[in-house]
Amino acid sequence: MNRENESVMASQVHAYIQNLKPSNTAQIMHVIDGAFMELPGVVSKLSFKVPFYYKHSWICYLNPMKPYGVELCFLRAREMSDEDKLLNFKDRKIVGGIAIKELDGIFMKTLLAYFHEALLIDEWVKNVKKKK
Repeated sequence: MNRENESVMASQVHAYIQNLKPSNTAQIMHVIDGAFMELPGVVSKLSFKVPFYYKHSWICYLNPMKPYGVELCFLRAREMSDEDKLLNFKDRKIVGGIAIKELDGIFMKTLLAYFHEALLIDEWVKNVKKKK
């Protein structure tokens, strides 16, 4: 995928976030999106009508919650350590999510730690597939 396509996909994600209601949901998504997109190699794309983030494969997505807030869902959550016990699997077998109704600096560091772990799993899976 080239830089032009990545830029178009990122602008679609930004437009989606900007148009979200209520505004606190949009603000939460905007902060998380900005933090994820600063990491090298991470790409955002609208899939299934929500923002997905990937590097080698899908890592996570942001799902708006009713009446407000965001669920940050990790696609390989069962493989994550979940040291802070934040992941909620609901009735899902693999995907686990973290409900976010407010953001502060400390919680954002925790979310980034989860995201970095998911990136490590993504890298590991890529390398395992190459060896086969």
